Amino acid sequence: MVNTGRGELVNTKDVYTALKNNNLAGFAMDVYENEKGIFYNNKSDSKEKDELLVKLIEMGNVSVTAHQAFLTHEALQNMMRTTLKNVENLVNDEHSKNVVTKT
Repeated sequence: MVNTGRGELVNTKDVYTALKNNNLAGFAMDVYENEKGIFYNNKSDSKEKDELLVKLIEMGNVSVTAHQAFLTHEALQNMMRTTLKNVENLVNDEHSKNVVTKT
């Protein structure tokens, strides 16, 4: 099973139980429903641990990419091109297809 969409799409506790009971062969996740404040922070010396995440990471059939699976050369190039195009549009007072408006 692979989850790269949103953490909330998967009940991670149920996935852990299925893995532990050999009802699921493996699990890969780039997102985690409780990731806020966990990913992108060094928690190695912290006493606060997300026990479920720790258990999953310790399993040999689980891969966690910490919300970084997008981090490819191509993705970074696309983000930079889009950003530069948006700045160019702003400077030239042109419409950008990436405008975010309040609804």
